[in-house]
Amino acid sequence: MDNTFTGGRVKIANTIIEKVVREAAMEVTGVAELLPGHDFVSYDKFTTTDTMKGVKIATKDGQVRIDLRLIAHNAEDLTKIAESAQRNITEKLHVITGLRAVEVNVFIEGLKG
Repeated sequence: MDNTFTGGRVKIANTIIEKVVREAAMEVTGVAELLPGHDFVSYDKFTTTDTMKGVKIATKDGQVRIDLRLIAHNAEDLTKIAESAQRNITEKLHVITGLRAVEVNVFIEGLKG
């Protein structure tokens, strides 16, 4: 009996990637909530998911492009919130899935309280 591992394929469902992105975004100070919607950047030749809960992803060859729609808390530095979200999403996605986010677009579409 040969115990040599011959490899295989690992596929992470897009819904899992979306969940990681949503959770990473909501960890960021200043993010109040994520918005559903369909007005996102289109990525030709990438596999895209439906826009759900403020996150749209496109994947190809282990690369991920992300669009994120959110509402921020009022009286916060919006640029800092967006940059923190980009950084946290990129880091969490890589740590949890091994995938690289090549682009994280953050659309701040409202302010709360």
